[in-house]
Amino acid sequence: MSDELPDLAHDPAVIDRLVYEATEDWLGFFVVYGVLRKASGGTMTLANFADAAVPVLRVLMTEHGIRPGDLDGRPPEFTPWPTGVEESLTRLDREIRALDHEPLSDEICWFSAE
Repeated sequence: MSDELPDLAHDPAVIDRLVYEATEDWLGFFVVYGVLRKASGGTMTLANFADAAVPVLRVLMTEHGIRPGDLDGRPPEFTPWPTGVEESLTRLDREIRALDHEPLSDEICWFSAE
């Protein structure tokens, strides 16, 4: 069995599913992780989650206008990060790699097509 991950950033089913999720509601990292793990046939581990996720997130952000941000207030409102794509991806990569567990719904950030 190969340790090489499939190119999920160019998998239309993966991209379409995540765009749909970010359009219908705020998209949490637990959903990103689940979609990528399933699409990889279970070969994606926490150790290589960033390697799989960052290219997918780049496509979502640059080609579909999906933005990372935080939920603030009651009721919660989506507040996009004030950073550009590259700075946001650098931060996402760093924070994904710092995880020692599968991401929870409210960890790192949320994504929205707002």
